Amino acid sequence: MHDRHLVVEGARLHAPGDVREADPEAEFRQYVMEQLQRYGFHESRCAAALEAEGGQLDAALDRLLSECFRLSLSSPHPPGGDESYLSERHDELTALQAIYADSFEERVPNRLWSVWLDLGFLSKAFGHRTREPSPPPDRRPACRYFARGRCRYGARCRDSHAPPGGRPRTPEHLRRPEEPARFRLELHLPPDSQYPHEPPLLALWCEWPAFPAQVCLQLSAWLTEQARQLTADGLPVVFALISQLEDQEAVLEAARGRYHPHSLPAELAAAAPRLDERVTAAPAAARGSALNGTDQSPGPRSAGRRRRDVDQLRQRFAEKVHDKAYVEFQEARSKFPAWGQRENIVNALKKNQVLIVSGMTGCGKSTQVPQFLLDHWLSADSTSDVSLVCTQPRRISAIGVAERVAQERTEKVGNTVGYQIRLESKMSSWTRLLFCTTGILLRRLEASHTLEGVTHVIVDEVHERSEESDFLLMILRDLLPKRPDLRLILMSATLDAKLFSSYFGGAPVIDIPGKTFPVTQFFLEDAIEFSGFALEENSPHARRERDLLTSDDESGRPVDWRRELDLSGRLEPPPSSRRDETLPVSLLSQRYADYSERTRKALALTDPDKINYDLVESVLAWLADGDHPHPRTGSILVFLPGLAEIMTLHDQLLGHRTLGRRAGRFLLVPLHSSLSSEEQQLVFRKPKPGVRKIVISTNLAETSITIDDCVFVVDCGKMKEKMFDPQRRMESLETVWVSRANADQRKGRAGRVMPGVCFHLYTSYRYRHHIRSQPIPEIKRVPLEQLVLRIKILPLFTGKDVNKVLGRVLESPEAGSISAAVRRLQELGALDHQGQMTPLGYHVAALPVDVRIGKLLLFGAVFRCVDAVTTIAACLSFRSPFVSPFSRRAEADARRRAFAVGNSDQLTMLNGYRGWREATERSSAAGYNFAQENFLQVKTLEMLASMKNQFVELLSSIGFVPAGLTARELTRRARGRADGVLQATDQQLNENNDNSRLVSAVLCAALYPNLVKVLKPETTYTKSEGGALAKDTKHDELKFKTKEDGYVFIHPVSVNAKVNKFESPYLVYNEKVKTSRVFIRECCMVPVYPLLLFAGDGIEVEKHGEEYIVSLDEGWIKLTCPTQTRLWRQIAALLKELRGELDRLLGEKIENPTLDLAACPRGQRVIAAIVTLVTAEH
Repeated sequence: MHDRHLVVEGARLHAPGDVREADPEAEFRQYVMEQLQRYGFHESRCAAALEAEGGQLDAALDRLLSECFRLSLSSPHPPGGDESYLSERHDELTALQAIYADSFEERVPNRLWSVWLDLGFLSKAFGHRTREPSPPPDRRPACRYFARGRCRYGARCRDSHAPPGGRPRTPEHLRRPEEPARFRLELHLPPDSQYPHEPPLLALWCEWPAFPAQVCLQLSAWLTEQARQLTADGLPVVFALISQLEDQEAVLEAARGRYHPHSLPAELAAAAPRLDERVTAAPAAARGSALNGTDQSPGPRSAGRRRRDVDQLRQRFAEKVHDKAYVEFQEARSKFPAWGQRENIVNALKKNQVLIVSGMTGCGKSTQVPQFLLDHWLSADSTSDVSLVCTQPRRISAIGVAERVAQERTEKVGNTVGYQIRLESKMSSWTRLLFCTTGILLRRLEASHTLEGVTHVIVDEVHERSEESDFLLMILRDLLPKRPDLRLILMSATLDAKLFSSYFGGAPVIDIPGKTFPVTQFFLEDAIEFSGFALEENSPHARRERDLLTSDDESGRPVDWRRELDLSGRLEPPPSSRRDETLPVSLLSQRYADYSERTRKALALTDPDKINYDLVESVLAWLADGDHPHPRTGSILVFLPGLAEIMTLHDQLLGHRTLGRRAGRFLLVPLHSSLSSEEQQLVFRKPKPGVRKIVISTNLAETSITIDDCVFVVDCGKMKEKMFDPQRRMESLETVWVSRANADQRKGRAGRVMPGVCFHLYTSYRYRHHIRSQPIPEIKRVPLEQLVLRIKILPLFTGKDVNKVLGRVLESPEAGSISAAVRRLQELGALDHQGQMTPLGYHVAALPVDVRIGKLLLFGAVFRCVDAVTTIAACLSFRSPFVSPFSRRAEADARRRAFAVGNSDQLTMLNGYRGWREATERSSAAGYNFAQENFLQVKTLEMLASMKNQFVELLSSIGFVPAGLTARELTRRARGRADGVLQATDQQLNENNDNSRLVSAVLCAALYPNLVKVLKPETTYTKSEGGALAKDTKHDELKFKTKEDGYVFIHPVSVNAKVNKFESPYLVYNEKVKTSRVFIRECCMVPVYPLLLFAGDGIEVEKHGEEYIVSLDEGWIKLTCPTQTRLWRQIAALLKELRGELDRLLGEKIENPTLDLAACPRGQRVIAAIVTLVTAEH
């Protein structure tokens, strides 16, 4: 004892002598026994199975399940047996992964699947069995010594020793969980299983150890009986069984009753009733039906099975209408303006094959009209089936609307309601309402030109007049007479429904009134006036002062602002037909005489072609804290043209003292179609109390996405449109002014929940007089190559003339545009001279990009330079990452030329991007510094990285790179790097990345016939002591010539602008620019062999005198060879044969999409020969 504390100085063990250390094998065996018993099997049976399988848990469980349910573990395939079950099993696996996401897991590939289920009603029903009997209440006073930690009387104490919280705690493994226990449904597949052509081994397991294990075994037996019936028809079982487990009454009925015989010792099992006397037979309607068109199972469905499916779905719907959550959603649905038209819509479709539904955004047509038709079918007394397909113009729309509709029906997406987009789907054999993109339905028409099995097609957002939707309407109009049972519903958000009605022979129109509050409309002049914004002369968003016109109609000298503003009061108003930017300062000031001098000066300086991010920030800050009568709640929606502009504004606002992240008052949410689904879903989430959203979006939010709490809109007046660029002979995304219809749509987004406010950041005169009333239909402004290829693929148009087909669309394109598209496809090699599709054309048609970019991507994958080619494709599709500030142009040009290689602007961009990527891998700061030092624009580089990921996703979807790669997965793999292409594609796919000659050859294949001849002047000589010496050619003595334009010039920004010697006399270029002269930009020197291999219509060899002439493209390309070089005839023949072999390889890829062209022996030899030929040329 020391200081009243007992100190123990030593101890000795006096345990019995036979105590031994724990045996690890015994502990493991005990663990395995406990796990097996939790499936419901008796201890003795578990021990016997474990002994028979040598202590292996998985094998012992398979043995127990097979013995219990009388299923064989070995099912040898019959000789020559059909192995289609493997692909059917894979299809089911893919669907389950899509529907149940993280809840589903393939724990052992092709052997063990599991899915977690929340069956709270089951744990609640049987949870009382684990409750301990409550002891009588202890009314004695609490012992104060026990409360301090020690009572020397112990059990003899007259006071209570109960803990302060009541009776002693239940042991942890017996305690009832606070949340309902989860259950795991397991599907075991023995090595020789032919599931789904034979039943699998099924087991149900509960994560709560105290749950009665025998109940799990009873339910496993019940599920197995249902699986027997399903697999008898070759149907997958998992989704159907999960649906049955959600039926509370059926599950509880199957769970209650006597123990399963295998829950008892073998000697007692004989006294138990037979299994098939106790287990309730699976209802026939539980069999997962195969939805026509979205069939997840093999073979056609019998009429009997369809009737059972219909009965089951209608029974579930009848039960659902009494569900509290469902009733609440119905009350919310009834508040949509569309609800009042549900009977009219259903009745109109009984009398008409086509119906047009018109209604302003927010009236509920996208979510409610499909449900009206589905509910009507579910409520009808009919044995007919239904399949509704609703197209959406964008992927995010298809996903968002499907999730909303499924939520309103209190079910998960993939049940009755599903969606399908490129590379992603959530649907099942129960799905009756499918939301998909327009492209998905067009792809489906390639396989089934009558849409067999589909009963209703709903085309949403037809007012957008996309190329795909107009083409789809033409196909459907031709299809309707062949399918009198098919119903077509067109839904438009604008009032041009008469155009669609007349196109379909006077189809009826139902107009749904909008439910919006009034929106106050302001314009640029108001935004500047209210926010106090001042635009300085030296602002990057301002026009240069010398470009402004004065009252003397002169420019190029400083503006006398006082004189011009004073003069405006004495002038007549200018005609409304004159645009603001064409007016002298004085007349512009007169037009806006009601505004302050500060505002009028800012209007004069404003450059309408630029987006003023400072002004947007000023307006947002004014809406947040300014002195105005407008609401202080609700989200703010900002419209910008593209992702680069969105991220620029987003980054600028992040550091703002009021709007930024640190202030904590606003949540900045970017919205663009290229963002991941998770990022896009942030738009729909409600922020924390006291926080408002600022959504920065493209025109995606005009009609496709509804932001429920939006009160303010800031419209920058620009959007991206697909256009055909005749200079580049390519499709491009151009920034253009919105139409008045677009502007009104944007304004309407602000009146959803209360009176709103819309600021258009362009003047009221531009809105009223200088922008289009309606957007130009896409089919009239884009290149038609993809559409021509689609016509060639669709069986519906076999043997029909392209001009006649496109002449039947809603507003047909010009004949010249169609013939030009056919000619470009022939030049590209996608169509032959007879207009028939080539193997290359078939593959290019599968890529939703410009056909030249498509060919570039395909050849990059074939010739193993995927990373390099996707980078170049991104630059060609978007823009060069290099910038040239006006004040530092010489320095910027020098930096750009430091990256030059191979006389190629494209390879120079590739090197610049690679340098930034390598720096970014070290740190983001290093990447930023590298970009600044080398005059590279970071936002452009980030956009290029995003586009690369999307291109690889496209190649993956058609089998040219490993399957399953998505842009989201590539972004994840990048992990702080610029892009994830190198990490996701193997080394073999990139083995030629650094072969600049080969990359130039692939570029030649894509850009031809954009070809330039390099013409050298006649050689001149100078005298020297050793004789005459040839003078070096100066760069300005070279001439350049194209087939169409004659002589042209290389643009000064090109790395080839000052080159005086080219190894090859040919360049390919990306675009032409016509100013005072015709310039070519972004050009690349190409060796001769790539031209002979990939360009023109064919090689011709003729002998002229003592020379051989090798020519192609009708003699535009000519190569002269002396007679001594007799091998040229053989070389030409070899090149023609190589071209033919490459076409044949691409044709084999059509027949076998999984074929690896570089791995098969013949393909390996052909590709290796081409690579060697191109690389070794001198």
